[in-house]
Amino acid sequence: MTPYKKKLFRKNSEIIQSFTNAIYKAMLLVEELSAEEIAKSLATTLPRCIPRNFD
Repeated sequence: MTPYKKKLFRKNSEIIQSFTNAIYKAMLLVEELSAEEIAKSLATTLPRCIPRNFD
């Protein structure tokens, strides 16, 4: 790892850990939920990005 990256990780360790935790939680949810449940959840979070045709 370059010295720049080491410094970046050291200075931003809390942010990097929070991001890593969020990705991990998302991975667990993807394993639990159906594709339809995930799509519906994303549609409420990202309404302009995902069509709402679920029926």
